[in-house]
Amino acid sequence: MFQKTELKLFREDFAKAVKDLEKKYGVKLELHNISYTDVEFHTKLTATRVGETGEKEVNTADFNWLKDLLGFKGNIGIVILTARELFILYTISMERNQSFPF
Repeated sequence: MFQKTELKLFREDFAKAVKDLEKKYGVKLELHNISYTDVEFHTKLTATRVGETGEKEVNTADFNWLKDLLGFKGNIGIVILTARELFILYTISMERNQSFPF
């Protein structure tokens, strides 16, 4: 029977176990929320390409195409300061809308 504390330990052990794979392939492996029953659990695993410093690589070509489509005038890394919060733009994500011609 799976329990929450056991799955927290699994997450920690998983992170340790994949260190060599992350280094070998230049990715960061991340487990997302874990859902479980008495006999099984499942989670989403995301592998993100990282650079030499371990920071997430950003595909600027995709970003530039999308920002032109949306009419956005900024660039990746732009700092947006509101009255309460500071944002640093690193990507634009949108679900595909059927009204677009592509």
